[in-house]
Amino acid sequence: MEHIYYDLSYSLSVSSEGSAPELFEKTSSQRPFSFITQMGMVLDKFEQEILQIEEGGSFDFTIACADAYGEYLEEHVCELDRSLFYRNGKFDDEHVFPGAVLPMVNEDGMRLDGIVKEIKPDTIVMDFNYLLAGKDLHFKGKVLTRRMATEQEIQEQLQFTHACHCGEGSCHCHGEEGKGECHCHGEESKGECHCHGEEGKGECHCHGDEGKGECHCHGEGKECCKNK
Repeated sequence: MEHIYYDLSYSLSVSSEGSAPELFEKTSSQRPFSFITQMGMVLDKFEQEILQIEEGGSFDFTIACADAYGEYLEEHVCELDRSLFYRNGKFDDEHVFPGAVLPMVNEDGMRLDGIVKEIKPDTIVMDFNYLLAGKDLHFKGKVLTRRMATEQEIQEQLQFTHACHCGEGSCHCHGEEGKGECHCHGEESKGECHCHGEEGKGECHCHGDEGKGECHCHGEGKECCKNK
């Protein structure tokens, strides 16, 4: 299997049906986005497009939401009991507020992010759609580096991926349906890497009394949280 190493500078604009594109993130030649092919680090469609570009070449392409992170699904929005967000006997308003991204664990043990949509007297409305669900992605930029990846780079990526999946890394997973590999999107990014929980170990610090609970999201509009 051939692994190619890339450094890219680009801007990413996102749009949904009927809306104008908005800048989501931007990398630079000083702090480029780097990835290795054939390792699941980026969307398949993104990798296919970049593989056609030689070093020094420019690119300008759009990935439809169907080939990116899928449609936005209302059933992935649910209400959790407010008591699950208590810490040391009181509501954790330091970390739980509209727009906050909170790490959680589903019933299969897979970590996922939930966005706080609304705080109600008895419940918290959480959105478990991926941040870019329902969005078309427009990439425009330049290939700064294209070469064969070294064995050391491949092994380092494998170790980093393992750390992400084990909840030890300060990363945010951008793969399809939350199952992809972990990477960061560079300077001036609005989708920056997230360090979750105390000491960056990926634990859910806001769930359950004294922060000892775990959150389980079952989706499909069901009651989606319970203490461990």
